[in-house]
Amino acid sequence: MSGLVTLDWCYRLAQRLEPKLTAEAEAKYGSGREKIVHDHILGLAYFCKEDVGKPRQGLWACRWNESLDNSEDCKKYEK
Repeated sequence: MSGLVTLDWCYRLAQRLEPKLTAEAEAKYGSGREKIVHDHILGLAYFCKEDVGKPRQGLWACRWNESLDNSEDCKKYEK
């Protein structure tokens, strides 16, 4: 994945992940996890916005492709 992180890209990432991660959390843990997932997405969007202008490679490429179950793989890219 090439390019730079932009505000629009962060918005699209959050919009794509929230319903997917909410559905996965409900399937894995049962209902009532929506707030936890929503807070996780808000945090992810905040840190994404902090990285506007930086390359999308590494952590953000991983975040775009990974799911809640294997997000541990992305930790190696964190600051």
